[in-house]
Amino acid sequence: MQEGLLVLLTEALRHVRAAMHAVKNATGATTDARAVQTGATTPREPPAPGLGPRRTLKRGETSQSELKTTVAQALRAAHRQPTQAEMTAWSVASVAVIDVVHWFLVDHVEECNKPSNRLFVRAFALLHMLFLHVTPDVVPQLYATIHFVVHNFRDPLFKHSDNSFCEVLTFLVLSHCNSRSANIRSCGRALYYWLLMANYEEAGNFSKVKLQSIIGVSKLLGGGEHKEFVQLQGSLGAIQQHAAAQRSTAQHPIVAFVGELADLVATLIQYQARIANSAHDPELLRSEEHTSELQSLE
Repeated sequence: MQEGLLVLLTEALRHVRAAMHAVKNATGATTDARAVQTGATTPREPPAPGLGPRRTLKRGETSQSELKTTVAQALRAAHRQPTQAEMTAWSVASVAVIDVVHWFLVDHVEECNKPSNRLFVRAFALLHMLFLHVTPDVVPQLYATIHFVVHNFRDPLFKHSDNSFCEVLTFLVLSHCNSRSANIRSCGRALYYWLLMANYEEAGNFSKVKLQSIIGVSKLLGGGEHKEFVQLQGSLGAIQQHAAAQRSTAQHPIVAFVGELADLVATLIQYQARIANSAHDPELLRSEEHTSELQSLE
């Protein structure tokens, strides 16, 4: 029954995700893809109840009928240009699902920390889907739940080798560290800091997050979506300064690690530019790619 609830929510979120694609692709949509990414929106109606900080949400606050209604509205929006009310319904549906998943994880911490646990896989898949299509209204609730995951589900994130949770989460957080939205960058920096600290506390090193960070940065560089990485470099610099300024972490290895990662990002950006400039020469291109691969491994 527990897994059935998560399966139902996953299917519901797929319909809601279709509505988000309709928003991004519709001509003249009230909120375009750039606005969703940057947090800049057009004038809108007041947000619906339930979009405040997580402390205003209570267990069971969202009924199944309310969730069914908001999902149905989002589903209808997938077949045409959504209205402002339907955009609000998407945000309400997202917060409702986050609320359900959060309390589900609170009630099943021990069980979801077991290897290959299907319930945690389902819950993480829902959070991943929401992360990919997050809107400014939903950011506080989503990050509160992701912080809960990082602090309470370290075994599946850092110890179990049969999943890609750490890889997926690291990439998503780094992409938010490079966001044009100051609010999203701030949330991403805080979560990345605690992701690093949790990895170190569990393993005594940053090996897993370091590897996934290198992979994540490489994906960002090659994905074509981010052409500027000043924000990512600034975020890493801010994390390093924060750690160095705290009495508890001033001498912690995290300070040096983040500095090394920032240098690596700068180096990868330089190599990426050189590779782009060598596109006309296959032999030179291969040489630059090989040098970049060696630099990443180092």
